[in-house]
Amino acid sequence: MKKTPASAISLTRPPRGRPLPLAIPEGAAYRSGRAMPGSHPGPDRHEVGHAPLPLRRAGRSAHTAYRQGAIVLLLVLAELAAALPRLTGQDWSGGEDRVLAPVRQGDLVETFVFHGEMEACDSVQVHAPELQETRLVTIRSVLEDGTPVQASDTVVELEDGDFQRALEGARDEVEVAQAELEKVRFDLQNDGIDLELNVKRRELELEKARAMVIEDAIVFSKIELQKAKLGVEQAEMELKYAQAALGEFRQKREATLKVKELQLQQARRKIDIQQENISRSVIRAPGAGIVYKPFIRLNNEMGRIEAGKVVRCGDKLLELPNLDRFRGVSYVPTVEYPYLTPGSPATLTLTIAPDRVFPAVLESKEPYPISRNERLGRNDPEGFLKEYKVSFALSGTDPVFRPGLTFKAEIATVIATGCTFLPRAALARPNGDRATVWMQAPGGAVERQIRTGRKGVAFIEVLEGLRPGDQVCLDFPLEEEGEDEDEDL
Repeated sequence: MKKTPASAISLTRPPRGRPLPLAIPEGAAYRSGRAMPGSHPGPDRHEVGHAPLPLRRAGRSAHTAYRQGAIVLLLVLAELAAALPRLTGQDWSGGEDRVLAPVRQGDLVETFVFHGEMEACDSVQVHAPELQETRLVTIRSVLEDGTPVQASDTVVELEDGDFQRALEGARDEVEVAQAELEKVRFDLQNDGIDLELNVKRRELELEKARAMVIEDAIVFSKIELQKAKLGVEQAEMELKYAQAALGEFRQKREATLKVKELQLQQARRKIDIQQENISRSVIRAPGAGIVYKPFIRLNNEMGRIEAGKVVRCGDKLLELPNLDRFRGVSYVPTVEYPYLTPGSPATLTLTIAPDRVFPAVLESKEPYPISRNERLGRNDPEGFLKEYKVSFALSGTDPVFRPGLTFKAEIATVIATGCTFLPRAALARPNGDRATVWMQAPGGAVERQIRTGRKGVAFIEVLEGLRPGDQVCLDFPLEEEGEDEDEDL
């Protein structure tokens, strides 16, 4: 049988019903005495009744299949060998379809896009009242967003059931304290009468004892006289003790009455406190305007005020904005914050009116960042992100402006003027103010060392190494980490 040369082997798709060139024929598996995993001997067009090929013809078919597989493998390896320098970055010169970017001359302007909300420049804030002997209150009712109100109109009502019960308890305490005061006064009055009578008795006994002492009387013996004198001394001592007891009682009576009066005053003060809390449970509008519910922190939770929500005393509840002037507020990431300059022009596009663009100016930016946990109450890893607050001044007003409307802001910031710059994505190996780029040349892409200057987010200034109009490659091969270290070793 004539052998087919390797160059004549066709790598095209085989006819339907025939095995692929890389598949080992069933004859080879049959010859080796082992069945291929997941296969079974199939019929051949030379076989009759599904009988196996003779050993000689099966061996020739297996030999041909092995040669075909070897040739395909060699072709794949050759293709990989040709592509290896390009994949590893060695001797890369690009191709006809490489991605190029021009080196430009002019002002390096960066455009940033942020999202934010509209807020009124002037607004009257409504806070939860400072209540005595309580820290948390529950909202009973609140007006809806956009409700027009006049001065002294009720905008928020707080639950006052606890205050009403406390008021009843305070009134009971007043009655008890008043009754105790009257009882103490009566008891002290009786005790005072007894002590005063005791002093009177001791004074009479002293007079009587003194009358018994007669120095010149001959009817008394000396013993009787001495006894009478001792009686006088005893009466004087008892009178002294009675007067001291009366003085102490008077001091005690003043202190006891003062305590009971203070208890009564305290109970009456509780009535005043609860009555004041009840009156403050109705929050009224300080002026005319429309109601706006901001998304703020209420009792350590971010949200908007609604019925049944628990808030802390002093929490901001509502705003009554002035619709004459508005500004935009946005929070920008730390990375982009240094590139923003107050006075830069911007445009605001409202979410509800995407076909309208409003000119604005970056008015100010806060010097200190705030985390999303503080601003939005996020307790996940995103809450650790810090952002800076920036404000946009609008050149005019519009009837569509409302507090809380979301917008998209585009800011054009000049990083450098009259400079040469290129995309930062073209830098192959940046190292401080030095970098490598692949520049388009007549013979292909070549490496070029450059020195960089001021940097933006998307573009960077070129001080040396390139000229305006040069073309740099953006699809250069990326070097793996540690490649330079391996070359040095």
